[in-house]
Amino acid sequence: MQRLTPLIASLLLAASALGPAAFPGQAQSEDALRDQDAALEAREAGRLLSLGDIRSNVAGVVGGKFLGCDCDPHAARYRMKFLREGKVVMVDVDARTGNILRINE
Repeated sequence: MQRLTPLIASLLLAASALGPAAFPGQAQSEDALRDQDAALEAREAGRLLSLGDIRSNVAGVVGGKFLGCDCDPHAARYRMKFLREGKVVMVDVDARTGNILRINE
């Protein structure tokens, strides 16, 4: 059992030296949190419209069931997902104006 402890310590040291590359899921989570923080900051500063307002407008045009949304605050775009007639519809929306940029069916 005593030999196992140095082995575990060595493995942990090696994994920590790799940083985010050792834990890609965690790096993606941190990126998503940074994007959410940036989106919230931009919304509070009035540079982006609220997701609720945009979602209501887009749902009226696209129809179907809202599945979720991703935000790219740096590009000021929302990518919204709807389920309509059994198919996923992706909608790109300008987060500053609420204008629909593209609908991918």
